Amino acid sequence: MTVPQYVAAYKSTFNTQDEPDYHVAGGTSAALALQRAIENAKSLDPEKVRIALTKLRVTTFFGVIAFNAQGQNDKKPMVVEQIQNGKHVTIYPTDIANAKIQYPAPTWSQR
Repeated sequence: MTVPQYVAAYKSTFNTQDEPDYHVAGGTSAALALQRAIENAKSLDPEKVRIALTKLRVTTFFGVIAFNAQGQNDKKPMVVEQIQNGKHVTIYPTDIANAKIQYPAPTWSQR
């Protein structure tokens, strides 16, 4: 599933024009990872599913999901966003940023 397909499915499922935010997409990808681990384990046994998660490497609309020895998905690059003029913009990493950081940030009364 591509990002546009995910957004369309989200809007259709929840009968909304709002786009899913980062947290919604992250939660969906976590559920997809669990589903894939259960399928790979061919079991609901927690230990078998845990082992399957340690071996998981799958690409989703949210990016690559693969867990390191500490159980973290270190394959998913993180971005830093800032709200500028009422809109979320990406300010880091610079190669994908669509805005420059505003620092110092305007006071609340100026936003």
